Amino acid sequence: MVIVVVAAVVGVLALLGGLVVLLNANNRLFASPSTSASIEPSRTAGAEPSETPTETPSETPTETSDETPTAAPSEEENEALFTATIRQRNDLKNENMADLLRIGRAMCKALDEGHGLIEVATSSADDLGAEKSGYVAGAAIVSLCPRHRSKIPS
Repeated sequence: MVIVVVAAVVGVLALLGGLVVLLNANNRLFASPSTSASIEPSRTAGAEPSETPTETPSETPTETSDETPTAAPSEEENEALFTATIRQRNDLKNENMADLLRIGRAMCKALDEGHGLIEVATSSADDLGAEKSGYVAGAAIVSLCPRHRSKIPS
């Protein structure tokens, strides 16, 4: 039974991890150097051309991002994301959002205190069931305490 619960929680967290990757795919900023190394023959009077790399300014346009870095989301925005994520599950739509938000914050606090992901993700299994508890943990990590995103398996 314990193995099934752990597998369900890890599966839900992996699903949320994939969602995080998809949501953040457009937020990556790319920078490219303004110069590039090119191989051009070196021309000196009376000497044979040589194939030595020289640093030259790039003549082709560099790829830049139109996106600018944004400030970290506010607590209200994080709570709205958490609520929206929770409401995507039919079996959690009718749950009390204030209670789920409290549970999510408690899960983040437990992670801050060094508790393990599986322990935190199953901490509300008695009240919600293992799968829902894992989903709430994933939603909390993604929205309320993104500093712990690295703990979600990919």
